[in-house]
Amino acid sequence: MRKIAITINVLRNLEGKIKEILEKSEKPVPEIINIYDLQNVLGFETDEEFIEFMTENFLSIYGFVRLSEQNLTITINSLAETTKVIILSEDGKKLRPATLYFLSKSALEIDSVQFIDYNGINDGEYSLLITEDPNLLTREFKLTTMYKYEKSYNKHIDCGNTITTLSEIK
Repeated sequence: MRKIAITINVLRNLEGKIKEILEKSEKPVPEIINIYDLQNVLGFETDEEFIEFMTENFLSIYGFVRLSEQNLTITINSLAETTKVIILSEDGKKLRPATLYFLSKSALEIDSVQFIDYNGINDGEYSLLITEDPNLLTREFKLTTMYKYEKSYNKHIDCGNTITTLSEIK
């Protein structure tokens, strides 16, 4: 059976959530919201301020975030009928409850959620890997087909296979 791995931030509309936070706090909203550089995007000058903010808000940011696509649940559940679908997450222990809450409210009928270090992904471990993660997109796989799920912060990375919705996967 074919195994499809999808990284968690393909599913989350974190850019939209961060935009909401910036607008509520009346801070300028950058054209590109890089979710891998939130300290700078949110305008925190010190690590301490950023860590305090994230500690107080990680559930609302990562758990109560909307899905990245309107029909995402239908698309993934349809894929899961004929394929083993695995969600991959690098979220640390403190973010895992928020991630699990996000997935539970999404009603996804998936086989597995794996909390892993993306650097540990082995070539051939999955038939298909769908990611928006800039670090993963720069890796080369010979046995795994990789698709870039395009987001504003990864448009500059050439991956060969690019999609803008999961419904493009057959």
